[in-house]
Amino acid sequence: MSKKLSGYILYIRPMCPFCWKVLIAIKKRGLHIETRNRWIPKYGRELVKGGRKKMVPCLKHPNGNMKAMISLLF
Repeated sequence: MSKKLSGYILYIRPMCPFCWKVLIAIKKRGLHIETRNRWIPKYGRELVKGGRKKMVPCLKHPNGNMKAMISLLF
């Protein structure tokens, strides 16, 4: 059973190996998080506006803070 985390958004690049590792880690934990492709201009601008440049994977919290998700890999 997966648990939807409302308000959380994960910015990814579809072919990014780090993004895939984070997506797999999230799935293993039974979580469902909305994902946005940073190559889509609208979402790329959101990512940059949030202060993360274009670095992915990046998680946007409901309060607007952004955090790189590399920590999930280790």
